Amino acid sequence: MNKVMTFISIAGIAMAAATPATAFQQITHKRIAIDAINYMKAHPDTTNYVALEAAAISGGYTIEQFAETIGQGAFDVDDFQDTFICGAISGDCVYSPVFNAGASIAQFTSYWHFQNHTRGGDAHGNDLGGYNYDLLTVWGPIDTMISTWLVNDHLDDGPGGMSGFWGMEDSEYNSYGITEANYRQGSHSSSGMYDDFQTSPFQPIDNLGNYWYSQFLANPTAQTLGFVLHTTDLLQPHHTWTTSDKNHAGWESWVTDYYDAENLNADSKITDALASFTPLNSENPDIRPLLTEGGAVSYSMGGMVLNTTDHSTRVEVANIVIPHAIAMAVHLFNHAADNMSTGDAYVELSEKRAGLCMNLWGGVATNGADVRIHNCSGTSNEKWSYEKSTGLIHSQLNPNYCLDVSGGAIWNGGSIKVWSCIPGHRNMTFDIVGDTIRPRADHGLAIDAFGTSSGNNIGLWSVHGGSNQSWTVEGM
Repeated sequence: MNKVMTFISIAGIAMAAATPATAFQQITHKRIAIDAINYMKAHPDTTNYVALEAAAISGGYTIEQFAETIGQGAFDVDDFQDTFICGAISGDCVYSPVFNAGASIAQFTSYWHFQNHTRGGDAHGNDLGGYNYDLLTVWGPIDTMISTWLVNDHLDDGPGGMSGFWGMEDSEYNSYGITEANYRQGSHSSSGMYDDFQTSPFQPIDNLGNYWYSQFLANPTAQTLGFVLHTTDLLQPHHTWTTSDKNHAGWESWVTDYYDAENLNADSKITDALASFTPLNSENPDIRPLLTEGGAVSYSMGGMVLNTTDHSTRVEVANIVIPHAIAMAVHLFNHAADNMSTGDAYVELSEKRAGLCMNLWGGVATNGADVRIHNCSGTSNEKWSYEKSTGLIHSQLNPNYCLDVSGGAIWNGGSIKVWSCIPGHRNMTFDIVGDTIRPRADHGLAIDAFGTSSGNNIGLWSVHGGSNQSWTVEGM
């Protein structure tokens, strides 16, 4: 059964009007998320698009609406009013600079959007830390100006926590007890780490992404999945070299302006970039290894766009980092699709040539019973459930029986029967590839309807793209 996708507001997170931010520009985040889903739609055989679309439909979305909602979620993260910094003297707490720091810093939430590849681990025990002004190896006037204004200012840790020099306190939001705690993700912290902005070790963005992904897995929503997709900031070199300056805002504006003109989302570029990532294990909910691989890509560009505004250099870098950002999003969506299906949905499997259903012939589940095509009737002997982790396809008539390639004949003409389910048995292990059902032992074969009349057999045949090898697998 697919978990229903619903658009909900997130308690405790207030959304503000769009403003400039320390990230790819917000519209670029949205484009990357939408382009990733469009790529999957164009490549259902090599991505989990079918499962993703089924989850979207189960939540009442078209795939286009689903992509738009996710893209908007990725857009919105820069507007979170969840990070307040409090004055060293006044104790007054604000979520954005009051001194017009320029386009690179709009709200303090952006300080959670870095992963510093110029250094190793941080004070929290993370393998790679986030923004920490005191430990920057690359910086500019904006970094210095903000740190000067915020010297001895502390992260809001709620009523009764840290205060200004004269004991004054005006807590607005417990940013340490909520935001930092959420982004801790197994690392360790103390509020004293955040008693002076200049030495505050902000948690890295991969922890932010992992937190929102855990929320998504617990209660799948398109909006929350969109929040995860803001981690494409890791493909922005300023976020892995870690600076709010050094042509930061200018580079991001350039990417927005030239995204289409330079064809940065070209299909072939995304295909090539996909190979740079290690696919996530569908049973492991920790997405940080994938995110860190993305960060390594932008860091490998050597900070080129930090040090020049030359158009040709920007084209060179953008043609690497944007396709990789989209590819990273595809890998995330593949993993999400795996985890949005619990594997207990029983659906009719009708072939798309004649519209006939896969039928456990005779209505009796027993070893060796035939499976044929028949006029669809909605009965339990025509309903099946796919268990992705094992590759087993269970009969609803008796879930202890599964589709089986009779006698292990995994070649052209091999017949499909049912047999007592045996996890790991090669005869019973299938993959859904696009809308085809293929033995895991040989993806060059697919389950094929051998005819167009009720009672005709089904079996294996070489993949040929015909509609008699296409089945209504949506929702499995």
